Amino acid sequence: MEREVRENLRYRVLFTRTEKQTRLAEALSELLPEGRGRAFVPLVENYRRDRREVERKALFPGYVFLHTDIGFAGIHELAAKSRERMSAAAVRELGRLKWHGDEPPEEGEAAEENDLSDGEAAFLERILGGGTVLRMSECYQDGKGFVVMKGPLAGLESQIRKVDKHNRRAVLKSRLLGRNVVAGLWVRPKAAFFEGNVGELPDGSEVDLAGLEEKMMGGK
Repeated sequence: MEREVRENLRYRVLFTRTEKQTRLAEALSELLPEGRGRAFVPLVENYRRDRREVERKALFPGYVFLHTDIGFAGIHELAAKSRERMSAAAVRELGRLKWHGDEPPEEGEAAEENDLSDGEAAFLERILGGGTVLRMSECYQDGKGFVVMKGPLAGLESQIRKVDKHNRRAVLKSRLLGRNVVAGLWVRPKAAFFEGNVGELPDGSEVDLAGLEEKMMGGK
């Protein structure tokens, strides 16, 4: 029976207000019985040039993902039965949900749900690695293409459509929820993947130590 439940899990997506998506995911997670799935907000590692650090933000602002075999009507029923053990804030947030068949939501409230296709679900699991965070990848440029050495984009080089080296991110060809997926991608010198061959300057830029040494020794 447990195996049957796992096989019936589907990714269902709910659109809500961006500032409430984390609270809503937490509230939905409390509702789902053990072994019946989870609710989460997919995150992506994003490089901040102004801070020179990597931060995490929502991969799809305003969207809450559920991986469960319970339909939205069933979740509505669970919410109605669980109000006494939920926080007032969670109850208010769940009360704003609008499902198929309900009247259109007011502006700023949640819209209708949607299921991911099998292909979309497989791609989501691939880039998240079974977790909830799309981590930053590292690569080097080889001609016009890129070779990913570390991170979730390794083996998915054919998915890279556009690279912004300055901001360390890549736009992928595959789309989810009708949107382009943007992943963190650090394009480094090829020598960076060989220990001790690359150094970092105070401004965050890199220098190819092996190449510099070769030039100093008279190499081309």
